[in-house]
Amino acid sequence: MRPTILPGEFGIALVDLQDYFLYKVTEFEGKSASECLLGNALSVVEFGVRHSLPIYLVRDFNLGDINPEITVLLESYGPKANIEKDSADGFDGTNFEREINRYFVKNLLYAGISKTGCMKATISSGISHGYNSFTSPDLMNRKGEINDWYKTNTNFFRDHKKLISFLEKKVLK
Repeated sequence: MRPTILPGEFGIALVDLQDYFLYKVTEFEGKSASECLLGNALSVVEFGVRHSLPIYLVRDFNLGDINPEITVLLESYGPKANIEKDSADGFDGTNFEREINRYFVKNLLYAGISKTGCMKATISSGISHGYNSFTSPDLMNRKGEINDWYKTNTNFFRDHKKLISFLEKKVLK
C-alpha cells in the first residue's frame, strides 16, 4: 500500500551521479548504462524543477563533481542542497537529514549509482530515519540485480515514467 503523501513533502535525492561513476558503468540496452541512467535521472530532475521540489545532490566528496548536465540544469534552481559523504550511506556523518528537514520532506525519490552499495545504504538509512522511499530499476545502475530488496522496502515502480506519472496524478495535482 502506497503512503499518503501531501504536496510539499517530497524531495529528490541524486546519489553519486558523478562522471567518475557514470562512465564506469557497463553497456546496457545498446547504449552505455551511464547514458540510460543519466537520461532517466535528467527526466527526474526536470520533473523536480517543474514542481519546485527540493533536490539533494549526494556525492562522494573524493570522486569529483556531479555530472555537468545535471549541474547546468540546476545552476539557478532554488531548493537544492549539496551533501558530501565519505561512506556509502548518504546520511552517515553528513548534513543530509538537516537539509531534508529544512524543506519538511518526508518522501524521497532516489536516483543514482550502486544499487548494491551507496543507493541501498542511503535508502536503508533514510527508511530507518522515517522517510518513505521511491525509486525504479531504471533510476539505478543494473549491476547487482537486487530488485526484490527494493520491491520489499521501497515504493518501487516498473520505470521512472510510471513513478513520475503516479506522483503527478496522486501527489502533485
